[in-house]
This record gives sequence, structure tokens and C-alpha cells, in this order.
Amino acid sequence: MPTTSEPRRRLAAPGARAALRLVISSAISSVIALVIASAIALALPGCPPTSASPRAEGVDESQVPADLRADYAIFRARCAKCHSLDRPLGSAIEDEAYWREYVDRMRRQPASGISRADGDAAVRFLLWYHRVYKKGAAGDARDARDAGAPGPIGSSTR
Repeated sequence: MPTTSEPRRRLAAPGARAALRLVISSAISSVIALVIASAIALALPGCPPTSASPRAEGVDESQVPADLRADYAIFRARCAKCHSLDRPLGSAIEDEAYWREYVDRMRRQPASGISRADGDAAVRFLLWYHRVYKKGAAGDARDARDAGAPGPIGSSTR
């Protein structure tokens, strides 16, 4: 029958303690690596970045009506997380049903962070942008051209 000191004798064998230290050290290193990898994965956004620097795009917030600034802030934060704002802002779409479907599709993307309320806010902003803001900017360019001022690059004078 083994005595209580027998397990200690086995550890006292040459190299046994070093092997045990190696196993413990390896296990601790693995746990630390797993914790660090998990923390990094949780900190990363759900969508891959499209550039290394923050985007300086969108609309001058001072041009957005006060009652739509919160909607614009939500649109800017949620949409720029995964793609350029030029994607929705550069389109010529004014149809509310289309924007609702489009934003809902984006909302279902993993880790988009877009709630239903955020989606409604984004649609409100996009409708204002395409139906009012862009038309006003185009109208201003047309008025300037008609008054003899040059239009945007690539536009004809008449």
C-alpha cells in the first residue's frame, strides 16, 4: 500500500518538477492567450474596416435641420461602421419603401448595431437628404449656372 510520501518521491525524481512546471506554464500561457484573443474579438466591430483612417465624409451637420440631427448622427455612426457613407448618399433613390428594405437588410447584418429605431432614424434622414437636401444643392448649382457662374466640374454650361 502506498504511503503519503510516495507521490512526493515521484515529483522528486530528476526532471519531474521541471516537466510539471513546463506543463503548468504552458497551460497558463494558453489561458492568457485565449483571454487576450477573446478581449480583442469583443472589442472589434462586426464589419471590416475599409480604410485605416476615419472617414471624413457625409453632410455638414450644420446643414441638417435641428429635428433631423439626431437621425443623422445615428445614420452616420451605424452606416459608416461597415461601409462608406458615399454608398447611400451617392445614390439617386428617393423611394421610402426601397430605403426601408435596404436599411432593414443592413440591420440584419451581424454586429451592425442597427436597432429598429435606428433603422427608422436612418430612413428619415435618407429621405430628407435625397428629397430635399440634394434637390436644393442641385437647384443652387442650376441657379448659379443660369446666372453665368460655372457649374460643378463635368457639367455643361447649358
